[in-house]
Amino acid sequence: MELDSDYRNNSSKTVDKALRLLQLVATNNAPVTVTRAAELLGTSPAVTHRLLQSLTKSGWLIQNESRAYALGPTVLEVAQHYLNDLDIRQRCRPLLGEVRNMSGETTCLFIKQGNNRVLIDYAWSQFDIAYVPQIGETLPITIGATGRAYLSTLSEGARRQLLTQLLAEPNNRGYRHPLDIEDALQLIEDGKQRGYFESISERIPGMASAAFPIVNDRGSLIATISVIGPSDRWTKDRISEVCPAIAKKVSSYRNLTFQLNSYSDHVS
Repeated sequence: MELDSDYRNNSSKTVDKALRLLQLVATNNAPVTVTRAAELLGTSPAVTHRLLQSLTKSGWLIQNESRAYALGPTVLEVAQHYLNDLDIRQRCRPLLGEVRNMSGETTCLFIKQGNNRVLIDYAWSQFDIAYVPQIGETLPITIGATGRAYLSTLSEGARRQLLTQLLAEPNNRGYRHPLDIEDALQLIEDGKQRGYFESISERIPGMASAAFPIVNDRGSLIATISVIGPSDRWTKDRISEVCPAIAKKVSSYRNLTFQLNSYSDHVS
C-alpha cells in the first residue's frame, strides 16, 4: 500500500511538472532549449529532457531545426475543441432563453462526449422551486429524455448496437436504463414521431424532462436542449401542451447550424 501511495505521488508530481513545462513553453517568447527549459522549470536537464521528449511524442510540443522546443499540433487540437464548446454555447444561448420562456422551466444545453452527455449551459427557471443544474454534469447517454434525443439521431442498427453495448455493464455513475433494449428503442421511435422525448421520475424522482435534438443540415447531432422541472408542475399534460411548439422552434434552428458542421463532427 505504501509503495502504491509513493507511486501515485511520484506520478502526480511528474504530471504537474509536465503541465508546468508546457505552460512555460507556451508563454516563452521563443522556442526553448533543454537548458533554458530546465532553468525555467527548476529541474535537472536530464529530467527536463525526459519531460520534453514525452510531450513531443504525444504532440504537445515539436522540436525545430535548432533542437529547441515549441508548441505542437495537439495544443491546437485541444484549443479548437475548447473554442467549439464556447461557440455552441454562444450560438444556442438565445434558443435556450426562448425555450425557457415557452416552458417556464429550467432549460439545459448538453453535448455528447464519448458515451456521456455533458451539461454546458442553461437558462434558469421562471419559478422559485426548480431543477438546479450544474455546469459540467456528466451523465450516460443511455438514460433519460436527453439520452433518447441523442440516440434518435443514430441509425436503427447503430442505436441497437450502442444500447446493447452500454446496457451490458454498469456505468461509472451507477445509473442504468430502467427498461430493456426493446422498450428503450420503442420509446425512441415514439419520441421521433412526436418530435420530442420525455421522461418522468426516471433519473431523479419528482422531476420530469423533455428533450429536443439540435441537428445540422446532414442530420448529425450538434447538441441537445432539455427542459427539466418538478413533475407536479412539468406534467405529462403540460409537456404535451407546449412541447410541439418548442420542437418546431428547435427544428427551425437547423437553419442556423450549418456553420457548426465541424463541431458536430467533433461531438458525434
